[in-house]
Amino acid sequence: MFTSIFKIDLHCAFRLKFFDKFYKKILFSLIIIIILGSFIQTLVPFFVALSASTTSEDSGSIKVTTYNVYNGLADYTISFLDEIDADILALQEAYEVYYQGSIINMSQLASILSYPYYTSPTNYNQRTYGLAILSNYEIVNSSFVELSGPSSTSPRGLLIADMLKDNETVRVITTHLDLPLYYLSRFNQAEVLLNQISNSVPTIVLGDFNTPNSILDLTYWRLFTNLHDTWVASGNAPFSGKTWPVDFSYLRVDYIFVNDICTIVRGSAELTKDEQASDHCGLSVKLVV
Repeated sequence: MFTSIFKIDLHCAFRLKFFDKFYKKILFSLIIIIILGSFIQTLVPFFVALSASTTSEDSGSIKVTTYNVYNGLADYTISFLDEIDADILALQEAYEVYYQGSIINMSQLASILSYPYYTSPTNYNQRTYGLAILSNYEIVNSSFVELSGPSSTSPRGLLIADMLKDNETVRVITTHLDLPLYYLSRFNQAEVLLNQISNSVPTIVLGDFNTPNSILDLTYWRLFTNLHDTWVASGNAPFSGKTWPVDFSYLRVDYIFVNDICTIVRGSAELTKDEQASDHCGLSVKLVV
């Protein structure tokens, strides 16, 4: 009997030792994968960004800002936007605008912020989509493309504005894509967005993409390999520049992308944050177009 028990103990000890080594190997492999993944995630966007056209001169540049104002905006946020003083300002979640206790329209907001031109979804409910573009440059054409799909959490769209700078057309597209949970829907929305871009016209694409800057995220991969991520191209690390939530930012979901024709001013990308203004940081960059 003792011999049998001894054999059983040896067998158990052998199995425990085997599983101990097995799990150690798995743990070691996972650590290596995480290290390599982090390394690749940093380097791939960085090297892709090297193909972007950049300059150290900001003479003749324009300041472009994207800002998710979080479920509408009021006096404090309006004042905050005024301080940013962007040449082109794209808003998301601008469902309603309150100023001095009254609801105002986008035309009045543009006037308060001293923008001579603006556009919002034409023939669509502004309170549904919450997108707007305000500009110091004449908007000669604007359009809206619905992105809503069967898996969308709420109606989504693209607001497109063609504007004139020095008599040359510049296209600006702002959007607010689906949540990360709706992976396929968000990817399809990004595909529709990319179809709106022509390399014959300087194009700026900006907004809240609800897309973490992970190379494991196909939406981010499609965007940064077809357009230039201005945060990285201007000289910042891909893992920096977190925009949400503003009080403890751990995700970069707000972006400004440009096509090959635009030139990015190095060192010009910056975040602006104020917990009273929004749950997102504002993102700005200077461009030569």
